[in-house]
Amino acid sequence: MGSKTITVSNLLITEPGEIGAFLPVMWNTTYTGNKTVTEKVYYTIDGGPKVQFSEVTIPGYSSDPFRRDYVNYAQLDVRKLPQGGYRIIVYATASDTPDASEITDVKVGGKGKIFIKLE
Repeated sequence: MGSKTITVSNLLITEPGEIGAFLPVMWNTTYTGNKTVTEKVYYTIDGGPKVQFSEVTIPGYSSDPFRRDYVNYAQLDVRKLPQGGYRIIVYATASDTPDASEITDVKVGGKGKIFIKLE
């Protein structure tokens, strides 16, 4: 039957423009096994520690045991988080494959700010 694989690809931010309230992300997962896949979604701010904000579970049924493609979504509420450079990480695991991950970077807030220069 060959070895099973899992890949995470095309991780992207689906909202164009300035991110001010919610940061929506989308990614593709391809899995060739028949076990349950768990995908944990993390963020970091300006290189800080990883914080998990979502988890997606793909059931391990075997309707197509050779190849299964999925499009998954998550959303990070940034209204109470600081502006800055964010890194989004999707980390996928299944018991019959090596782990897989995908990373993307995005700037949150700060673009629409107005400043007053005092002299």
